[in-house]
Amino acid sequence: MDIHILDDKNVDVSVVIPVFNKSSYTKSVVESLMLDTDKPFRFELIIVNDCSTDDTIFYLESLKNANDIAIIHNQQNYGFAKSVNIGVNTASGRYICLLNNDILLPNKNWLLELYGFIDSHKNVGCVGNVQYNSDGELDHAGVSVDKFGHVNHIKNIECSDKSEFKEIFAVTGACMVFARSIFELVGGFDEEYMNGGEDIDFCLKTATRGFVNYIVFSSEIIHLGSITRGVNNRRDDLNSYRLYSKWNNLLQAELSHNILQWISSGHNLLFDNSVVDDGVVVLLNDDLCTVVAYNLIQRHFERWNRELFGIKNALSIGEISQIIINKNKYTIYMEYIPYIKNIYAVGSVLKNISGVSLEIEIKGVMTKRFELQDKCFNIGIIAPFLMPGIKNEIIVKVLPKGIISKIKNIFYPLVSMEHFVIDDEIIKLDSYPAHSATTCD
Repeated sequence: MDIHILDDKNVDVSVVIPVFNKSSYTKSVVESLMLDTDKPFRFELIIVNDCSTDDTIFYLESLKNANDIAIIHNQQNYGFAKSVNIGVNTASGRYICLLNNDILLPNKNWLLELYGFIDSHKNVGCVGNVQYNSDGELDHAGVSVDKFGHVNHIKNIECSDKSEFKEIFAVTGACMVFARSIFELVGGFDEEYMNGGEDIDFCLKTATRGFVNYIVFSSEIIHLGSITRGVNNRRDDLNSYRLYSKWNNLLQAELSHNILQWISSGHNLLFDNSVVDDGVVVLLNDDLCTVVAYNLIQRHFERWNRELFGIKNALSIGEISQIIINKNKYTIYMEYIPYIKNIYAVGSVLKNISGVSLEIEIKGVMTKRFELQDKCFNIGIIAPFLMPGIKNEIIVKVLPKGIISKIKNIFYPLVSMEHFVIDDEIIKLDSYPAHSATTCD
């Protein structure tokens, strides 16, 4: 590792910029930082070249004799997290400002606002700012968990927030300020991430130590976004899997809190067609917000398990312990199954029966009713919500409408149930183990 280190160790703010290629962006942000940014405090800039393959090294060599600038050349491509750790461990400032090189700095006071806030408030973890895209539209103002359970940018701010600050779940490493002492306390950035998720992970590490993350709305920059390292779907999935595995409880708590906020604001954002089938009734209350949050996040684990690790479905780690049949009611008991992709009932309406509906209920959570218009049916719920950590009951009931059907319902089955499909697995009633499937007269 080739390092040009500054002599002055009496520094207030160390700006650390990890770079990989795109020398023109690096030159632009360095010039803007050094010439056009207000810095009424002791300052240094540390640039970590993560083994760039373009002409970045030549540009950085031109800076090696500049005041207040240190250059570090990695001998191999380590990725963002390790490059950050290398830069911060070299820095001498009381506060660290991480900055991407794909940043434009149109306002002179962007860094002063961040420094002024963190230096005058106690118990601060990470501080971020408002970031716009190149078209002038809001890119994000912090990070939270959206209605689909994704860790995502916050895309709206209130006008009244412009001169204020706000507690936030997390901020992004594109521009983030924190105390060097906190960095040392939590052990820096997790180097198991590869260019994604490590900044959120760091924020959550500070939060678990009792510090609070903030957005300062008076600090604004422009972020071009993923210019130097690009997008890699499998890498992003692996990063997300690690983040969710480490911080599952915090992510669920944030999502549950957000669901309550959406409900109290009168929004019906959660249960549209892109989340669950239209017509599903979710028996939502404060406690069940936690259940909904759990299930939304479990959907991501199901996809990651399938696509990253080849785990076919949740039935491979749990079991259907019992099926009880009572004429026109089927009760399926599932244990240790955190998530299922679907539940379908497949069968046919018996002869001379009309006006029949079928209801599928996840006991205590949700229910959906279907009118059986045709003799044969294959109907159900995609990605139903389950109660976490308990034996779940799926109750499938055949409901009569006409007087003849109601009378027959007392004595006879109204449908011939061929099988169920649970998590893409066919569950045949006639081949189910005798000790598990019971018919009650």
